[in-house]
Amino acid sequence: MSYDMGEVKRELQRLRDELDPKEDYLSIVAAEKKMEERAKERKMELEEAYNNLKALSRIRDAARASAKRPPTVPSAEGHAENLHRLDAAQIALQKAVSDTQSTLTSREDRLAKLKEEARELELADPAGEAELTGTILRLQLIKSLGFSPTVDSKGRLEKVLVRGTSGEIYIAKQERGERDVEFSERLWTLASK
Repeated sequence: MSYDMGEVKRELQRLRDELDPKEDYLSIVAAEKKMEERAKERKMELEEAYNNLKALSRIRDAARASAKRPPTVPSAEGHAENLHRLDAAQIALQKAVSDTQSTLTSREDRLAKLKEEARELELADPAGEAELTGTILRLQLIKSLGFSPTVDSKGRLEKVLVRGTSGEIYIAKQERGERDVEFSERLWTLASK
């Protein structure tokens, strides 16, 4: 196949006229510039989205923390248990106060009786009454305080009946080797029950 050189020249001329490298270069530069601008826009959008994500994460974490019960606040079950415990403590305290008040009242009554008996004894004239010996007076005084001693046939102390402030009667015997002071302290302890 043979080519006509003139025709080939004309065809190359026509292609050169159609293909303007300057215009293509400017198009490529404009496209690259546009792509760079678009890449910058995407980078800014991505940074903005990342910043928004961080802010939303902080808000979510704060909401999660505020939704949780603080460790110092008991759970509903723990709160109910505390209330139950406090109610029981209050009832126990009320009972203790009531018991203390009743003990105080009985002791005040006993004190009033003892004061009255003491006043009567001060007013009484032992010398004018039937012949009472010192032993009988002491025995009456001891009985008025709530103590009733029992002696054997030789006059030795066997036991003492003690009337407590509550009205209970206690029987006390002096233990072998127990000193008189210790025995009297034990008697007064029983009398104050």
